[in-house]
Amino acid sequence: MTGTNGTQMGYFNNVDATGEADRFIAFLKWIESLPQSVGLRESSYSLLNIQQGDVVIDVGCGTGKAVSELSLKGATAVGVDLSEQMISVAKHRFPACDFRVAKAESLPFKDNSVNGYHAERLFQHLADPFQALSEAHRVLTPGGRIVLLDQDYDMWAIDADDMAITRAIMRAHSDSIANRWIGRKYHNLLLDCNFVNVSIKVQSLVYTDYSQVAPILPSIINVAVATKTITHLQAKSWLNEQESRGENGKFFIVMPIFVASAIRP
Repeated sequence: MTGTNGTQMGYFNNVDATGEADRFIAFLKWIESLPQSVGLRESSYSLLNIQQGDVVIDVGCGTGKAVSELSLKGATAVGVDLSEQMISVAKHRFPACDFRVAKAESLPFKDNSVNGYHAERLFQHLADPFQALSEAHRVLTPGGRIVLLDQDYDMWAIDADDMAITRAIMRAHSDSIANRWIGRKYHNLLLDCNFVNVSIKVQSLVYTDYSQVAPILPSIINVAVATKTITHLQAKSWLNEQESRGENGKFFIVMPIFVASAIRP
């Protein structure tokens, strides 16, 4: 499969090592442009309560869209990502912005030097979310805000004729994500890392336009086939059904996004 069709979300924790960074970059550019994604980012920015000149970091910044948008809102925004290739693309897309290669568990900032911490769809890929949150706590100023957005992959819902096959596909997809339950874990993780005023909201992204989600479906199927959860024939039949649903206006999928916010005391 080519383009975004072969992107395996479980590999976002080490994009450079895949040898297919261009595919992941194309995937991020696609997903950031969806109306649901645009609205989600905007709601997350409001939780940061940005004041002019606030230092705000976007950790796991990918190709830099959020950093650019945060800068336009008056923040001194800095993007951080483990992938050198992602950072290279971000610098090319937004040359006026500040981007740095670094791990979420080891940020290039002094203690108490950051006013806002933003991360979208990052913690699902981290080996040690607690360490990353402890690092966020270290760099944030007292009163600094943290906003995290992520999914719970066992809570996806997609309509299909064959319930058993669909459940098997979604379970295989969920199991390919390092921290598949990260959305539901945010509340206690933030408390354990000594954040206060912890708030969790769930925003359900509903897609009935097949074209908006079509690029991601083959990647979901690929995991199920690779793990021998389903056969190639079953995969083809399932995808054909979803495409047919799209053509007939009957496609339906829901992806809940957990939006967590808290304050560093």
